[in-house]
Amino acid sequence: MKYTCKLLTALLGGLCLSLTALGSAAFAASVTAFDTDFNAGAPPEFSGVTTTESVQGYAGLGTGLDVFSGNFLRNTTGNNFGGGPPPVKTTLTLTDLPVHTSINVKFLLAIIDSWDGGGCFAGPDIFNVTVDGLPIFSQAFENSGCGTQTYVPPPGVQLARRQQLGFTSGGFFADSAYNMGLDPTFSDVPHTSSTLTVEWFASGTGWQGDGDESWAIDNVEVVLNLSVEDQLTNLANLIHGFGLLPGIENSLLAKVDAAQDSVARGDTTAACNQLQALINEAQAQSDKHLTAAQATAIIIAAQTIRTDLGCP
Repeated sequence: MKYTCKLLTALLGGLCLSLTALGSAAFAASVTAFDTDFNAGAPPEFSGVTTTESVQGYAGLGTGLDVFSGNFLRNTTGNNFGGGPPPVKTTLTLTDLPVHTSINVKFLLAIIDSWDGGGCFAGPDIFNVTVDGLPIFSQAFENSGCGTQTYVPPPGVQLARRQQLGFTSGGFFADSAYNMGLDPTFSDVPHTSSTLTVEWFASGTGWQGDGDESWAIDNVEVVLNLSVEDQLTNLANLIHGFGLLPGIENSLLAKVDAAQDSVARGDTTAACNQLQALINEAQAQSDKHLTAAQATAIIIAAQTIRTDLGCP
């Protein structure tokens, strides 16, 4: 079960600490830090090109429940081929992330109209993704039949290839769709900072943009992957953020510290026992030195970590 900031806000009577902005989910092995389907427009975390419009013929393409629907964010900017301005990036910025080890970036990708790949007089047309300024994906796509597509999608990633899915039609104009969240390139991307910047943009000397070539993204999701050590650090931060009496705080934190030491030694049994002791203390202090909401938050977090450790 994933616990969101909304749940923790309810648990804590309106308090949602920035250091655990994901709520009790900050203590799970993986948690969704951000997601949007763009049906209400681009969220404020997006900047640069944020135009949203109907998915047109892409509707229904996808994997399971992860399908194009309603609106997506479409970027038509730039005209390198014609000597015009370069493409403008679409940027997602997240802050106040809890401790984590890596991220997964999930999104549906629409490659719209006459992308010319590489090796064509009107190419190359390249789609790029960076994380905190570091390239993690840069591949040429081709819809026109002129050039060569360098991107070879892993099984299940390609949803449609060179089909008429709306927008400009006829001749060299066709469309393709991909579920990039199924490409291992976008999973377990090393990342530990409390801030995250993801950029999507086109490039290449053949890029024309506008009604000739464009791209769109839908169902964007950022997942944080947490080690047990990360989860314990977030739990300690949660307790420290409550502003408890020093004796109570120190007693609770001593059990978290002990569990951290046990995990570092590879002593899972001891860590399980120390987390159970933390749960017992939180239960005993509920409505005393802890509010019921604070106790519940600690118990949920500790139970989640015990589950990830494989405790009996």
